[in-house]
Amino acid sequence: MTARDLLDANASAAAVYAAFEEEVFKGRARGGGNVFVDAQGCRIAVTDGFFKVRATGKSKLAKDNRGAYARLLARTLRDPAQIWQDEAKTDKRARIRRRYIGRFAVNGVNEDMVAVVEKTAEGLWMGVTAFRVCEQQKRGRYLQRRAQQGRLVFVK
Repeated sequence: MTARDLLDANASAAAVYAAFEEEVFKGRARGGGNVFVDAQGCRIAVTDGFFKVRATGKSKLAKDNRGAYARLLARTLRDPAQIWQDEAKTDKRARIRRRYIGRFAVNGVNEDMVAVVEKTAEGLWMGVTAFRVCEQQKRGRYLQRRAQQGRLVFVK
């Protein structure tokens, strides 16, 4: 991977989402509309929800330059190194989440990506967040402490 795989830091939200969507479906059939079928057959709705705060709808693209990494975040869903699944109770309801871990070398630097989805009552998986693990998180061992929680359900 090279810097050409990254988007311009000033790309619009629409351009970032379009690149993300295009990369997720690259070489794959859509499972109806914007539904992507992952390595284990789970149906994931591909929406801009990966890049927005749920409660406010505010964009998360500027945070840690997430927008620039949209293509690599999409490849994390399409071709993950690992998938972890866990269940937790929040707000008096059970919540099942899957964390997709992607590992890429970008210009000789190893980059870890995380994409998180949550199961809806209808059985479809919706995007919660997607981000590059930054240097501070690497030092804090983010992957081992947070992303790799629950049960390992897929390894490439």
